[in-house]
Amino acid sequence: MKNRSVPRSPFSTALSGNAHETELRIRNIVSGPKKRPPLLLVALMCAVALLCGNLVSCQQSQTEEPDASLNTPLAAPDTDNWKDAFQQVLLGQASFLNSGGNQMLSIHDLTPAVPDSSDLHAQALRFTVLDLDGDDTPEAVLWLVLEENDNAGFLILRWESGSVQGYYRPSRTLMSLKTDGSFTCLSDSADFGFGSLVFDGSQCREQLDYFRPSLDDKINCFARQFVTPYSSGSQEPSDLYLPIEPEQFQLAADLQAKKPEVYWTELTEENISAALEEPNKYHVYHINATPDQTLTLLCHTTTADQLDPSRPNCDAYRYIQVFDGTELLQTISEDTVVQDDSHLFEGFLSVDGLDVRDVNFDGAPDFGILCGLSYNGPMYWFLWDEQTQQFRPGFFSALELTVNEDTQLLIDSWRDGLAARFQDTYRFKTPWERELVDHRQVEFP
Repeated sequence: MKNRSVPRSPFSTALSGNAHETELRIRNIVSGPKKRPPLLLVALMCAVALLCGNLVSCQQSQTEEPDASLNTPLAAPDTDNWKDAFQQVLLGQASFLNSGGNQMLSIHDLTPAVPDSSDLHAQALRFTVLDLDGDDTPEAVLWLVLEENDNAGFLILRWESGSVQGYYRPSRTLMSLKTDGSFTCLSDSADFGFGSLVFDGSQCREQLDYFRPSLDDKINCFARQFVTPYSSGSQEPSDLYLPIEPEQFQLAADLQAKKPEVYWTELTEENISAALEEPNKYHVYHINATPDQTLTLLCHTTTADQLDPSRPNCDAYRYIQVFDGTELLQTISEDTVVQDDSHLFEGFLSVDGLDVRDVNFDGAPDFGILCGLSYNGPMYWFLWDEQTQQFRPGFFSALELTVNEDTQLLIDSWRDGLAARFQDTYRFKTPWERELVDHRQVEFP
């Protein structure tokens, strides 16, 4: 089996998963980075050795003049359009105002935006674009790392009053960032929970919807209640946190974990243009193809009626991109589907997300997606081929598909127009070809 393990980096795993995985990730961040070797001492010894070598050889080197163009301050974006402004800043053609230090910074040198970064160089290797605060203008979020791939936190670029403002948030925040702008975090006061960001003047802060006073406190849990000025007796709306049962907190945390997450992509010109053109219009799923390989499925969203006016008005996927790390393996579109005369294909509908199961009993996960809104569905299944590193077009099934691992049979249950219920049983002759072995009516109208 070909080993296609994800590279070791802060981006080798998604910032998402279930609530327990997210909590463990925050614990690792809070525990602090591992100790580094005395790099400064090593560098000093090397410099002394080189200096001695130059003295012995009695050679005098000429001092090179630095390129003055590299230190020339960049101007602010010359545009009143947020997309153009973000593109100029992300491409390093313009600067942004860092709210933390009230200084103009470039994407090429983000170290001043990271507090306590010492002499290490901070840079952005991944980014995403989404509306964090619900004002209909997306923000660009940069995932920052230091020279040795230590997670350095996040920098939020926001369009405010005709300029791009930068807001830094530490690595313990914006964990498991979702496409609706919510996330799991450890707040400035050490509260563990999940919520969203609030921008207030030159500052931004976390507003938690649910929280525990600490990571270790499993008993005391609270939920935010919005209080109107009339009911609170004050002139301004405020937040009131009420105690809830731990089971309620866990249920809310599990629902938060199931929300679609953002996709962090490399900071390239092509990716910047694509993200600004369609911000926050995708769902992300992860499929473990092997213990060493996790596939990322980027499902680009729209509505079915936008694809075809005769289709139902519901959320749909225009196409699905399959990544191994940052490598694009394939793009699945409607043309990939092998259609037949027995099923009405209405597009890739995102009503129930993806159904991930091994349906051809080859040990590799496959996925099905809803492609119709009748009482039978139907679903369409794509089968993972380890050899080609592609999902093959598979077959249609009804919504009720039973995978019997003991007998290695598929049982497809469906109803006709008279409400009679039937079962079709299939087995696979090859990993890609199935045959009908039984058809029977199990319920009568």
